[in-house]
Parts: sequence; structure tokens; C-alpha cells
Amino acid sequence: MSQEDAVTGQPAPSPLKQLDGLFIEHPAFMDTLSYILFELSVQDELAEPPCYYVTGPTGIGKSTLIASLLEHYPRIVDDVRTDMPDGTVRISDRVPMVSTTMRPQPTANGLLRSMLKELGDKGWKSGDREELQNRLTLQAQACRTRTIIVDEAQRAVDRDGVLRRYDIAEVLRDINESTGITIILFGMGRTRHLFDHDSQIWRRFEDEIVVPPFEWGEDDGSGAVPECRQCFISLLVTYRDQMPLPFAASVDVEDPEVALRFFYVSRGVVGLLKKLLLRAVKIALRMQSAEITEAILNEAFDRAFHKDVKAESLVNPWGPLWNRQLPVPLVHRDEIAKPKKRPRKSGPRSNRSRKSDRRAEVLQALTLG
Repeated sequence: MSQEDAVTGQPAPSPLKQLDGLFIEHPAFMDTLSYILFELSVQDELAEPPCYYVTGPTGIGKSTLIASLLEHYPRIVDDVRTDMPDGTVRISDRVPMVSTTMRPQPTANGLLRSMLKELGDKGWKSGDREELQNRLTLQAQACRTRTIIVDEAQRAVDRDGVLRRYDIAEVLRDINESTGITIILFGMGRTRHLFDHDSQIWRRFEDEIVVPPFEWGEDDGSGAVPECRQCFISLLVTYRDQMPLPFAASVDVEDPEVALRFFYVSRGVVGLLKKLLLRAVKIALRMQSAEITEAILNEAFDRAFHKDVKAESLVNPWGPLWNRQLPVPLVHRDEIAKPKKRPRKSGPRSNRSRKSDRRAEVLQALTLG
């Protein structure tokens, strides 16, 4: 017979499901959320709506941050009527904030279609870039949309820092310019190279919001524990208190020597810490263990991080090679130390480029005349 929740009377979640749904609202996360919410609260007071890009390593909590923002600006299903500038009438929901994800090998048209789909446009599958942008402007107006979130924005940039598609950056600029909508990009560190080629786009996305990993800090010789280290240990204590299975007595997360092992595995990233804990709970359930022991953590690391051992020369912090070393940084996964520069590929020029050339030629002729 399955256990039931004492409050709801519903079947109690399994230990794995309970841990998988657990998120600790740590200070860095809450600071970032508060900052963005404040910026959005004053966006209508500015003549030019600001845009932002939020960066951080995989597992830092960017997806949870997006979910929290959407909770603060929920969709309202009310079939509001809007008289459009072209004389038509649109009936739509109020969607103050919409979120979409940039696909692998993204295109400008694909990004526009995904935005239209999220806004409820029935014809989102068809149309060229100009038509899609025009429809997005109208649909966003009908939905009272003030913010568009684009997740996985680093997919528009190669791992060597070269922008794949210039038209994606241009579309983001045009949306912001024509609609007054704030655009927030979420992605890994190389997202910032999305704006390198165009100063106008860079000016609109000049505010980078970094969600940093936890830090271990350095000992200053006074015996005092660095504040950042205390924050990470507090995170471990919170997980310990909410874990579906307890830690064994030998796994005292309040002991800095034990906490360092968890920090080494996670590199200060909550998602990597959770990856270890989920694997440990799986192993404990399979072994029918009532607690998570050092031996279970040893096996959990080997199973969950075997690729990292090869790629980053990590050692098992519950194994014989452990010597209390600090972890290697995660820079190479998300950042670009020395982005390569390569010229834009030549090819057929867009209609927009040709029109710009013709306007320049006319202007020059008038000047000379």
C-alpha cells in the first residue's frame, strides 16, 4: 500500500520525485530575480525599453529563474478585444510575458515563428521574415506583451565565439525597436558575442546579468570561515534537511572538510550538486539503504561524473586519490577565452542590404548634385 500525504491525502511522492522537484532559493538566485523584477517594473517609464542577457553555466538555475518570472507575469485567459491600427479586431489572451527557446541551428524565421506560436497566432507556420515581424508586432500589441524571453540564446553563437546568424541579432533589435518590448536572453557565457558585430544591437543589450556559481573562498589565516563558503555550507544544510533520505553520521555537511567534497563535485553549481544527490538516492534505493553513506556517494560520483573525470581530470572526492584540492573551473564549457574572428561569408545579399545600398547611392547622388 502506497504512503499518503498527511495533508492532501494524495499518494506521497517517491524519494526521487521529491528530490527532483526540490529547488533551494539561494541568495544569488534571489538577487538576480529581484533585480530583473525591479527593472521590469520601471520599463514603461523609459523612452527606450531596455534589454538584458542573463548568463551562467548549465545547472545554475536559469530555467528555474524563467519559470519564476513567468509566475510573476502570468498569462490571463480573458479573450480581450483589441481594435488594431489596420482596422481589424483581434481577440486574444493577455500575455504580459512570453518565453520561447532558441532551437539548435536557429534561424531568424524560426525564432519569429516560435514567438508567434507562444502568443497564440494561428498562422505562425507561414510567412517570410517581413510578414512574420509585422504579425508579431500586431499580435504582441493585442496580447499586451511587454517582455519576451529567449532561452538557450548561446545557440546563435559558435563555441569559438563566432556569430552563426547575423539576422537573428537583427531580428531581436527590430522587435525591440518596433514594439517597445523588453527582450531578455538567457544562455551560457558566449551569448554576449551575439552583439559583437553591431554597435546598435550592443547598445540595446548592454546590461549583462551574471548568475554566478557558489565560491569556496580563500583562507586568510585568521581562522574565520569566508562568507561565500558559509553560504555554500548553508545550501548543503538546507538540502540535508529536505532530503528524502538522511545522510549517514559520517557525512556531516556542516564540517568544512566534508562540504569541500561536495563543492569539488558541484564546482559551486546547484544543478551539479543535485545531479550527485539524485544519483546517490537512486543507488540507496537500489541497495535498500536507509541512509546515504560515503560508499554510496563514492559510487554516485563514479556513475554520474565519469565523463567529467576524463574531460577535466577530476578525481573522486570519496576515493583514495582525493587530496583536498579545489575544483577546476567551468570556464571552458560556457565561456570563450579567445574568440576567433572570421569574416562573414559572402553570398547573396538580403533585400534589406540591397535597399540600404540603393538608399546610400541616392543620398550620395543628391549630395554631389
